[in-house]
Amino acid sequence: MSDLLKHECGLAFVRLLKPLEDYDTPYWGLHKLQILLEKQRHRGHDGAGVAVMKIDVPPGTRYISRHRSNDKSNPTVNVFEKIYHSIEKSLENDTSLTLREAFELKLQRREDSQWLFDNAPFIGNIYLGHVRYGTYGTNSMESIHPFLRQNNWKNRNLIVAGNFNMTNAPDQFAFLNKDLGQHPKEISDTVTVMEKIGHFLDDAIEKLHLSFKDTFKGQDKQKLSKKIGSEIDVQKILINASKDWDGGYVICGIIGNGDSFILRDPHGIRPAFFYKNSEVLMVASERPCIQIAMDVDTDSIQEIPPGNALIADQNGSVYLKEIFTPTNITPCSFERFYFSKGTDRDIYLERKKLGAKLAQPVEKIIASDFRNTVFSFIPESSEIAFLGLTEALTQSLNRSKCEIVKSMGSEAFSNSEIPALISDYVRQEKVILKDKKMRTFISSDQDRKSVTNYAYDLAYGTVKNHETLVLVDDSIIRGNTLENQILTLVKKLNPKKIVVVSSAPLVKYPDCYGIDMSKLSHFIAFRAAKNLYTKFFGKQTAKEKIRRLVHAAEKATDQKNTSKENFLQQFYQAFSDKDLIEEMEHMLYEGAGVKVHLVFQKVEDLYECCPKHRGDWYFTGNYPTPGGVHVANRSLRNSTVNSQTRDYEPDVKVEQTT
Repeated sequence: MSDLLKHECGLAFVRLLKPLEDYDTPYWGLHKLQILLEKQRHRGHDGAGVAVMKIDVPPGTRYISRHRSNDKSNPTVNVFEKIYHSIEKSLENDTSLTLREAFELKLQRREDSQWLFDNAPFIGNIYLGHVRYGTYGTNSMESIHPFLRQNNWKNRNLIVAGNFNMTNAPDQFAFLNKDLGQHPKEISDTVTVMEKIGHFLDDAIEKLHLSFKDTFKGQDKQKLSKKIGSEIDVQKILINASKDWDGGYVICGIIGNGDSFILRDPHGIRPAFFYKNSEVLMVASERPCIQIAMDVDTDSIQEIPPGNALIADQNGSVYLKEIFTPTNITPCSFERFYFSKGTDRDIYLERKKLGAKLAQPVEKIIASDFRNTVFSFIPESSEIAFLGLTEALTQSLNRSKCEIVKSMGSEAFSNSEIPALISDYVRQEKVILKDKKMRTFISSDQDRKSVTNYAYDLAYGTVKNHETLVLVDDSIIRGNTLENQILTLVKKLNPKKIVVVSSAPLVKYPDCYGIDMSKLSHFIAFRAAKNLYTKFFGKQTAKEKIRRLVHAAEKATDQKNTSKENFLQQFYQAFSDKDLIEEMEHMLYEGAGVKVHLVFQKVEDLYECCPKHRGDWYFTGNYPTPGGVHVANRSLRNSTVNSQTRDYEPDVKVEQTT
């Protein structure tokens, strides 16, 4: 994507199902977690965190360990460096030993599973990892998952990490604050989610305590605590905690008794895959990383069904439990054509199909002039769609060659045009190269333009004067990089025409379920629509029409999530997508000083290529939850005021306390 987006997050979870000594090395679980996180680094470069829990350790033994990193160069590597360093420190010997004795003892302990389990941090039974982008523009250590809710009673401890965004965090905050009397330290959805799960966990434990306390009267209270831990109903806790959540989410949690869970939202918006055999339960946001970690085939890995929780209890039993009845299942389509790695078998094939679907409109716009057209892509998530497009065009060109040869009849082999005809091909070049050291995704909004001016390099000599250049992109949202960098660069090659092809449909609506489509006013489609209002209706009439829609959207926003009417959809209904695209082409010409044609995927073709991932709200405004409609209305309201708040952020800000 030329306009780089910050993505939601990546999750990794490993639950060992055998005693530690049964594995090749006591570091087996830690190594598997490291592979899962390393293979999901593209899902979050701003921070990484790991938490590990030991089950059934005696009082006085540390059973939860956590390290987090916001290292600017590579937080994933940094966090594991910290982990291995802390393990090495635990291996230090008694100073009374000789150097040789100390060295030999250290070597022995390094492979002693029981000693490491008893004495070293990060050697345990349950491993949870997380990578993230700083969605809110900050990257403090406090924002990095996993989060801990600590308590001196083991059963009340809770570790939480997730790939999610809740549209109604203020409502969850109000429940904790006004209904329960809690004082959460901030209004963020991460804190409210954790505290709400924690409240119902506490409530369940209190009820169990009342139920069993007379039975254990006069006995060691550790026995009572263990009994309570064995009776915790994770399914019931999650049903109570999540019944008012509105958003896209995969929430992973570990309870101090050793129970753990991974909960997926009822619409299946955010992805979660799992693999289980006799030795491990493994969960990740993407399927290929599990395949690599466990060396298994695609079909042995399953998706957690929407609305279900995958639960592993303290004894290692694993089961799926329905928390919600799945409804309007709309997995995120952005995962398929942009975010997730193209190494997934199904995603790879889907992206090629998306590219192939664009062959006909592209061939039409270049008038089948393959001799004077160069095809390229804007690195690098669009490369697979590019392959699909060029393969489909090659097939079309070959069919045309056959028809021409057939039409020549018996004189075909003496015709002087034959050599030129045979030599025609779909010319592929890497015209734009990304400088991977220029990390535009960590830039603030105001700095993005200046940084991206140096993020791409041009391969001179790839396009001759007055040839047509076709550039494949996976989606176009803001248009900033396309206008300020890509087009400015390639116009130096003096092409006759530039065609930018998006494998995704036209993005018109903000996301509110985990993708950083931060402000509607930044969308090039929205800016084009505002221009068209003025051109079609005149300045004053356009202003009045927009004012009425904004007023209605503001009223709907004040009603919170009760309004089902999407006024942003009404805003766009005045114009066709064709009108918007033509205006966007005009805007790009004015901004970059070069003529450009835009080709977008059709929504119905997206459905055909990605039949199981019909999350299309960014293109259609058809949000699967009431909170999505609320965010769309709020985004329209915010677009007319100089609001610095992202459209999916809470309206109310609460200062963080310590």
